[in-house]
Amino acid sequence: MKSYTLQKPKKLVLETLPSQAITSKEFVKVKIDLAAITTTDLKIFSGKYKVPTPITLGRQAVGVISEVMPDNVNFLQKGDRVIIEGFLPCGECYFCKMGEKQKCENMHMLGYSTEGVFSDFTIVHQSLLHPIPDQMPDTTAIFAEYVSMALNIVDKLNLKPGDHVAIMGASKLGYVLAQLVTYYQGIAIAIDDNADQLEKLAGENINYTQNTTKANWKDNISGITGGRMCEKVVFLTESKLHFNDAIDLCGKNGTICLAGFLPTYEKCDLTKLHRRQISMVSVRNSQGNFPAAINMLATKKVNVKGMVTETFRFAELPEKLMAMTPDETKYTSIQFRID
Repeated sequence: MKSYTLQKPKKLVLETLPSQAITSKEFVKVKIDLAAITTTDLKIFSGKYKVPTPITLGRQAVGVISEVMPDNVNFLQKGDRVIIEGFLPCGECYFCKMGEKQKCENMHMLGYSTEGVFSDFTIVHQSLLHPIPDQMPDTTAIFAEYVSMALNIVDKLNLKPGDHVAIMGASKLGYVLAQLVTYYQGIAIAIDDNADQLEKLAGENINYTQNTTKANWKDNISGITGGRMCEKVVFLTESKLHFNDAIDLCGKNGTICLAGFLPTYEKCDLTKLHRRQISMVSVRNSQGNFPAAINMLATKKVNVKGMVTETFRFAELPEKLMAMTPDETKYTSIQFRID
């Protein structure tokens, strides 16, 4: 087994380990074929996010099952193509025992709080594996995490047809979410300072886009909503906007969803939030909707084709990580093949 291990910030070492056999029916061995680098991976690599080291990075991967015990409860078989889910519930907290694993109090993230997937083989809990259709390319399947998280956001918002939904950030997650809001008959308003990404979204028949480099972008949204502002606002944690902008965009008795993996602390106008009786919800993982996400990708309800910019080889990983900045993976997926 070959694995890239982060020894300390910016020091990635290729380790060759003895082949491991699975010893429990709850675990499955997977040959990784394709992995993707996330903004979180880059921030861990650079040292911006502190993690226990040494650790194998990565949480997004597609592969083929290479070893499984015959009595596994998920009926997985050797040779099945699978996507690996990147968030692992603890299984022991109150919410896990109540069957609400998305709310897990001790959620693990692969490559952050537990071993990741930047290796040629990995052994993972079978609950993290989801079969993917034969006709679905690896480069499409690997977006299931974003689709699943976007579905979690739609569920938390209690989206209704005709709701105006301001999506603050046109990152990969924002790009997928805008399409889903439109699919569920909401009125999506994608907001970002990246003109190229907004143009791509307009090509996906998204209702409205607003460029925050324009002085009157908030006034434009007021006009779109007839002065009421938006019933729903999604503030993506990787957005360059301020949370007070979300409060400004949210109408009275509306809902703001704080969404993302690792938000940073921000001050906000609690007086205005309270005066408008705005409800707050949050989504911070992709647990719970992976099967639905795979179906959305398979039936082309969500298009991710334009978001893959580069695919390289496993051996190039250290060099590529050293050269990347977090913004490079914000809007597009940079992936690598594992021999």
